[in-house]
Amino acid sequence: MKRLIQLSVVVVLYILIIGCGTCSSTDPVTPANFDDNFKLTEENNSGQTYQNNHQLWGYYLLYINPDDFSDFEIVKVRSVAGHWNVVQWLEQFPCSNCLQITKVVPSGNGTLLIDISIEHPFTNLNFTGFDIRGIAMFNGSYSFPAMGLSTPDASLGDGQLINGDGYTTLYNFTTLGDGPGGLQGYIKGKFSSQSLPTAILNGYIRHISQSPGNYRNALLPGSAVTRTYEIDMPDGPKVIGYAVDASWESAINKPVTDPMTDFSMDANCTEAWKIEVFEQPGGIGLTECGGTTLLNFYVFDWQGHDKQYPLLVEIPGLYSGQKIAEWVEDVSDFSHYALSVTNEDMAPVGDNGGFTSNSDLPFDIAVDSSGDVYANGGFYGTIDLDPGPGVDEHTSSAQFGDVLLTKWALDGLYIWGRTWAATGLSYGGINAQGWGRSSLHFDYSDTLYVVGEYRIPVDFDPGPGVYEQYSDSWLSYVLKLQPDGYW
Repeated sequence: MKRLIQLSVVVVLYILIIGCGTCSSTDPVTPANFDDNFKLTEENNSGQTYQNNHQLWGYYLLYINPDDFSDFEIVKVRSVAGHWNVVQWLEQFPCSNCLQITKVVPSGNGTLLIDISIEHPFTNLNFTGFDIRGIAMFNGSYSFPAMGLSTPDASLGDGQLINGDGYTTLYNFTTLGDGPGGLQGYIKGKFSSQSLPTAILNGYIRHISQSPGNYRNALLPGSAVTRTYEIDMPDGPKVIGYAVDASWESAINKPVTDPMTDFSMDANCTEAWKIEVFEQPGGIGLTECGGTTLLNFYVFDWQGHDKQYPLLVEIPGLYSGQKIAEWVEDVSDFSHYALSVTNEDMAPVGDNGGFTSNSDLPFDIAVDSSGDVYANGGFYGTIDLDPGPGVDEHTSSAQFGDVLLTKWALDGLYIWGRTWAATGLSYGGINAQGWGRSSLHFDYSDTLYVVGEYRIPVDFDPGPGVYEQYSDSWLSYVLKLQPDGYW
C-alpha cells in the first residue's frame, strides 16, 4: 500500500474566514476620512460608523502580456465616477507610484516569477503599517463544501500563487459593497468585460521591512519592500486580482519612536498571521485502505491563544464535514494544536481530494572538486538510498523524520548514503518545527560541512557512535564529515 500525504487542507481560526466586516453599504465609498491619528472610518447608508484595524491600501488588476513578459500594467479598480475608497494612497497622494511590478520572468518550470514592490506611502512613524499583505486573487475551482470556501487550483485551470505565506478571505468578490472599502465598481478601459476573480480564499505574501528588531511584521514608513510572487497561470491573457492590505491602530505612545513598543498588539492583524501544518504519520501513515496520521498545527497569533476560536479543519476527499483540532500547548510565539485523521473515504493516491505519494524532501545538492555529487534531504519511514541493483535501506526514527546524505559519482553511480536522526520528542517532523532545511558546503580540501537548524534532540553522528545535542529553541549547527561521510 502506498503512503499518502495530505495536499489540500483548509484551517479556519478566529476571523480568518470572516472577511472584512458587516457593513451593508451598496454605494461606492468616498475616500476615507482621517482624524489626527490616521484612523480610517466609513459610514454606510444608515449613517453607522464601521471601524476595523484592516486598511485597504489599494485594489487592482495586474495585466501581463503573454507574448511579451516585459509588457505589464497595473490597472486600478474604478467605480463609474472614478477613483473611490483609499486606493489613492498608493497612486496619487502622497506618492504616485507606491505599487510597482519591477520584473516578470519565466521560472523555467512553467510558472512566472513576478517581482512586486510596495512602498509605504507615508514617512511618519505614527503611520507604521503592520502585516502588510499583497493578496493575489484568481478564480476558485477547488471547493471546501462544508465551509463554503473556494480556492484557486492550477490543475483545474485557475491561476495560483505557488509560494504564498498564507491564505485569507479579505477583499474577495463576495465582499462587494462591504467595508473596509468593498470591491464594488465598474472597471473601465480594456478590462471593462473582465469579471473579478471568484475565489473566496486567496494566497498572500507579506511585505516586511528588513530592519533589525522588526519582530512584528512592520512595513516602516519611507521604506519599500519587493517580494517575488511565483504564479502558475493558464495559457492566454495573464490577469491577476491584487489587493494591498495593512493593519493599523492609533499608537499608544506619540510621537512614535519605536514602532515595536509604541503600538499595542491590536495594531497587528487580529486573525492568526501564520498557520503551519505538519504531518506526523502513525506507522505507514495514510493509505488507500485507510490509515491514520497526526496533523500538528502551529498557530501564530499576535493577540494570544485566549483570543482564538476553536480551530476547524476540513480535508475534502479524506472525510466529510469538519473536525475540531485539540489545543495542546502554548509555545513562545505560537499555539500548538493537533488532530488525528483517518482516510475515512478511502481516497486513492492521486485523487483530487488531496492526496499524493510523497514522503521525501530535498534540501540541497553540491559537487566537490573531483566531480562527485552530494545530495541532502529528509525522509520518513524506510528508504532504499541505492537506486541501482544494490540495497542500502535506512529507517527513520519512529515518529519523526531523519536527515539523509548521499554521494554519487558523476556518471550517476551510487557511492554511499548516511543518515542522522531525531532521538526524542519534537514539535514536528522533518523540515517542520524540529528540523530546518540544511545546505552543503566544501572547504579547499573537499571536507564537507552540513549547515542547518534544529530544536529537537538529535544524534549528529551518522555512524555507530552517538553525539547528541538538544535545544528547545532554534539553533544553527555545522556538521563536519570525512570524505566517507562519517563523523
